Amino acid sequence: MSVLSLFDLRGQAIVVTGAAGGLGLAIAEAVLDAGAHVVMSDIDGAALGAEVERLQPRARGALLAQAADVGDPQVPVGVDAHQDVLQVWLEHD
Repeated sequence: MSVLSLFDLRGQAIVVTGAAGGLGLAIAEAVLDAGAHVVMSDIDGAALGAEVERLQPRARGALLAQAADVGDPQVPVGVDAHQDVLQVWLEHD
């Protein structure tokens, strides 16, 4: 039994903030490897785009990028920003 079989996230939708680097990126990579659909969000849109492009080929689930400042209460992020897409993902798994 592999470690990933213990953490099978197929059919789950996860939003990761701070996903362009550091711990956020490591978490995004781990949940992608476990099969989750992932929305990666970060204030640095350029770095985020580069990481999403790098990770796209290894994604077992769907992968979206959202450049946003999660500290700004006027900016919808995560589940609120992608509710329609997340619903489609979850209905078709």
